[in-house]
Amino acid sequence: MKKQLQPFQFVQITQEVQHVISAYKSVNDSKVVGVLQLDLIKLLDELSIKLEPVVEKMLEVVMEKNCTHERASKALQSLKTLVEPFPEMDEKQIDKLFKKQKKVQYPSDWTTDRYQQTYWGWDDFGNQKKYLIVPQKNRYVGLHGDMDPQPLNGLCAICHELSTVSMFSVKLKARGAAGNYTKRGNLICRNSTECNARINDPKHLERFVDYMTNR
Repeated sequence: MKKQLQPFQFVQITQEVQHVISAYKSVNDSKVVGVLQLDLIKLLDELSIKLEPVVEKMLEVVMEKNCTHERASKALQSLKTLVEPFPEMDEKQIDKLFKKQKKVQYPSDWTTDRYQQTYWGWDDFGNQKKYLIVPQKNRYVGLHGDMDPQPLNGLCAICHELSTVSMFSVKLKARGAAGNYTKRGNLICRNSTECNARINDPKHLERFVDYMTNR
């Protein structure tokens, strides 16, 4: 089946479905519920997948007023056949993205749901470091930096939602200055999997990468 969706678009659909199901339980006004249902259908139409058989079956479940979050979640799983998952990379591919690192700490596994991963992030807890692999302009960029061990409540620069965050900082060679370096930092989610599950628009991730990589 043709892959028509990116992970962040699957997150968009998931969030809209959750809004509809929550409204069934908490909203008495049928017009409000109807608006939320139409918002979901409009999104599917904008993504050009409304007429896909798996989408039509999902809608049949979600549009029932007695639909639960559990049933909706199961129905959403079928949409993953339309999603281009984050690619699983081998050590050689990862090494190319982190050429400046003498010893790369590789991901322990790739069992996380790659259909909801717009970027890939993992931790080197022993050295208080974090690795990020991020798509950028039809290629992938590797970011390796310090992850402050202090957890904070704040706005993540990547998903742009309030969550448990810490300062992530990278060292950049200063422009035109031999041997001099400067640091760039930003608050990001400590848990990259949870962060990805909140990304419904990649623009904040793109800005984050630009800021962290441009000297």
